[in-house]
Amino acid sequence: MTTQTTQEEFVLEERTATRGQVDAVIALLRGKGWVSADKLVWLTTFTKRKLRSIAEASEGLIVSSNEGYAFIHDVPHSDAISTVMRLQRQAQKMQQRAAKILAILDHASPAPDSFIFRS
Repeated sequence: MTTQTTQEEFVLEERTATRGQVDAVIALLRGKGWVSADKLVWLTTFTKRKLRSIAEASEGLIVSSNEGYAFIHDVPHSDAISTVMRLQRQAQKMQQRAAKILAILDHASPAPDSFIFRS
């Protein structure tokens, strides 16, 4: 009997990573410097979304940039710092967005029709 994966299960699978998956990607990256996401997709069964989840689960051992992914000990210090700065900017933007949403909720009233998106 085969089982079907629901959309929710698929999304959860894409957004989580196991220690084994992290270790497998580190093994592919070690000693190679930057490896493009496209090459990693080609070398593995992982999607780009899955690779982002694996990097997130790596506890800092896998870093990413516009060049792709790398093992933290194989990139110049300046590249690692650039990654940190990019992540901090993203976090700041997300925090600002969250604060705006909370401000709207604090003054909650039904949205006027002009703000409702219609398809």
